[in-house]
Amino acid sequence: CEWSCMNQHYLQDGVCQQCPEGMTSDIGSMVVEDCQCMPGSTGPDGTGPCVQCQPGTYKEDKGAGQCEACPQGSFQDSAGSSSCKLCERGMYREGGTAATECSPCPEKTSSRMGSSGAENCTLGEYVMQQEDIMGPCVGKCKCAFLSSESGEFSDGSGEGMYAADS
Repeated sequence: CEWSCMNQHYLQDGVCQQCPEGMTSDIGSMVVEDCQCMPGSTGPDGTGPCVQCQPGTYKEDKGAGQCEACPQGSFQDSAGSSSCKLCERGMYREGGTAATECSPCPEKTSSRMGSSGAENCTLGEYVMQQEDIMGPCVGKCKCAFLSSESGEFSDGSGEGMYAADS
């Protein structure tokens, strides 16, 4: 009969041992070096310690890899994350550095979710509430939209609201 340890354990001298804190391993791991830092943290395989990724960074995979800055159009405001959050509508973030928040579009403009620069903030566009679709506001808007006149979003009904050039 052959022993097989559960995940987060490794086999040592015929006994399953738990991986160090913050580490995981695959089922059937045979040595402590099979223990790796969980996604959202980094450190040496086997021995640790594991250090959480800082806010503004993430790490998707387990192991000793480096935490990376969130890509353009996203941010991370929490430590120890395995993913980044997309910038909300009306916000943007250019890449390059770790970011814990997105920047607001200039007054009376809006942008799609996940926008990567101020050039993506446009005036007089509507935004469908359930989807991230934008388009020019011509005539009555049948969805929430940003009015080029007031710079305000409608309550979602869109009734009676028009673009400035309609």
